[in-house]
Amino acid sequence: MNNHNQESNYEEPEGLNDAFGDVEEEYPIDSVLIRTDNRTVYEIIRRIKQGNFILDPDFQRDFVWDEKKQSRLIESMLMRIPLPVFYLAETDNGNIVVVDGLQRLTTFNRYLNNEFALKGLEKTSPSHEGKMFDDLIPKLQNRLEDTQLTLYIIDSKVPERAKLDIFERVNGGVPLTRQQMRNCLFMGHLLGTDYYRGDMDAFLAKTLKHMNQMTEVELDELGQKFQMSMQNNYTIFEKHAFRKHTTFNKRRSVINAALFDVFSVLMTRYENEFAQNNTKQMQNLFFGLMNNEVFYSSITSGTNDTRRVKNRFGEAEKVFQEL
Repeated sequence: MNNHNQESNYEEPEGLNDAFGDVEEEYPIDSVLIRTDNRTVYEIIRRIKQGNFILDPDFQRDFVWDEKKQSRLIESMLMRIPLPVFYLAETDNGNIVVVDGLQRLTTFNRYLNNEFALKGLEKTSPSHEGKMFDDLIPKLQNRLEDTQLTLYIIDSKVPERAKLDIFERVNGGVPLTRQQMRNCLFMGHLLGTDYYRGDMDAFLAKTLKHMNQMTEVELDELGQKFQMSMQNNYTIFEKHAFRKHTTFNKRRSVINAALFDVFSVLMTRYENEFAQNNTKQMQNLFFGLMNNEVFYSSITSGTNDTRRVKNRFGEAEKVFQEL
């Protein structure tokens, strides 16, 4: 499928951008700890090689600068033009993740490792055209390596809510979802509704921390359960999976994030064969839920509210106990 078709088929799930729940405490402004550091390009490259700086976390988009744009950045450094600041985030294990400046740091790393030659230069001597780092005279090599970078580093102790807000405010590249940002901060399983306190950002952050402590075997088991759940949902509801409906004759509605929330978990309890053999009964139980005022309200508005999260899980579990 081409990119145009992928974009035209995308649906914005209902309830995905609900408010953060029932958290009403004052914003943790005094807990936002950002320190300033100055490092040379040489020092940064050394730390990248040591694995302390993470340039390619899963949340980041692919490297998108072409070599002409990369060359212009190197040219600016040769001209001693000051560079914008870099925003970084410190993880719990002491590594550094790039919040804003990924393209520039990746360019430094690529050029100093002779991965591309300069092209399309506009201001400096034409003699630099086509040269890799090792082709430059020592004076210019030193100039690049000694370029001072100003780093703003977000402390690992900053509350997750504040940290995600900082990401949104300073990231200068392709817009990222908050879940992509969480994936960056918690690269590395799951918490129940009893742990939910109304702040979805904090809950998901805790979940990812928990997952990072699980073994490969446990993670594999989670993956298998998720696949089983997705298969069960498709077996039972087909194209209406995770969508509000009371009959299969109605036009398909948009995906509802709260329904995905409940039924992706609920359907991990049943083997695929059981779902196949009890499809009609499970459909009817779902239709009953859709006529349940408490359940329907919990998937329609304020879906991150603590009471509504517990209501929808509680009602669904109670109804499906009949199986």
